[in-house]
Amino acid sequence: MSLISGVAVVGTSLIFILVTVVVLVFNKGTHIPKDRVEIFNFMRQYTPGNFAKGYQRRNFIGPKRTLIEYFPTDVNPHKNQKVEIQRIVVENRKIIDLPKGSFSNNESQRWLLPPTCHDFPNQLKETHFGKLLMAMTEQINLDIEENELVRSSMSTQSLLLNETKGLKLVREFIKTSSNLNKDILKKASISERNSSSSNLFPSNKPIVRP
Repeated sequence: MSLISGVAVVGTSLIFILVTVVVLVFNKGTHIPKDRVEIFNFMRQYTPGNFAKGYQRRNFIGPKRTLIEYFPTDVNPHKNQKVEIQRIVVENRKIIDLPKGSFSNNESQRWLLPPTCHDFPNQLKETHFGKLLMAMTEQINLDIEENELVRSSMSTQSLLLNETKGLKLVREFIKTSSNLNKDILKKASISERNSSSSNLFPSNKPIVRP
């Protein structure tokens, strides 16, 4: 291959890379908001394109989990990759936010941790940084489990307390009803005795002597 041919090949490759970058950044610029939030997805295997980095488009926050959409930026220009919006569901406690100014002065960052330490990419597990993230994830899981146990215990105690109060009310009702019944029977018995006594000599009938 001549020098001119080599230069032509290198030049063509550079032009292709530049065009690809321009297309990704400018043609897809509508996917990157002005106030940028950079996404670091540590469970990329759960996304359709297997992309780990990108810019958040929007998110839908739920009581326990959040759906996050992001446009990927870790695209290999030498591969025929389908670049599309990535969607991932993350537990709210597993979203680590770094506001603008804390790490980067120009954009915020969001780290998305997986459900367990086993869900990290295998290559990442062997690094010091990966082991740190795995320990962080397991600690968060322990905190969540502890909170759930405390909440469950409080709910059970409340239920038992309500049941105890209910049983106490039933006992009091039975006791009150029993005392009331005794009082009614007592009064009925006295009334019956009085009625019997008054009927020994009826005043409206004459006394017949032999």
